[in-house]
Amino acid sequence: MSSDRDAAGRFLPGHSMPGPGRPPGRFDLVEIASERAAAEGIDLREAVWRVLKSLFEAAGKGDPRAAKLLIDRLCGPNKAVDFGDIPTIRLITGLRSADPQNEHNDTRGDN
Repeated sequence: MSSDRDAAGRFLPGHSMPGPGRPPGRFDLVEIASERAAAEGIDLREAVWRVLKSLFEAAGKGDPRAAKLLIDRLCGPNKAVDFGDIPTIRLITGLRSADPQNEHNDTRGDN
């Protein structure tokens, strides 16, 4: 038995075996996307915002998959969400205010 394991066969803290996941250094997806976007004349930040905006709109219309994806990405997957800690989003048409103090739930964003 390897010296990296205990009597039950479990790895000991500080073992030398590599963990799961993509090996480091193979490729950087952000770098690749940035380079390709620049080569094609695409504003990557604007493109990402358009994707997020469409997810906000879909979630606002009741799409549970879009809502779950947004919550998972903004708050972390499988975590309890205290909606009192999420700032009110009024930029996207169709979303209602998350602010319980806003009695009118105005979605225009101009008040």
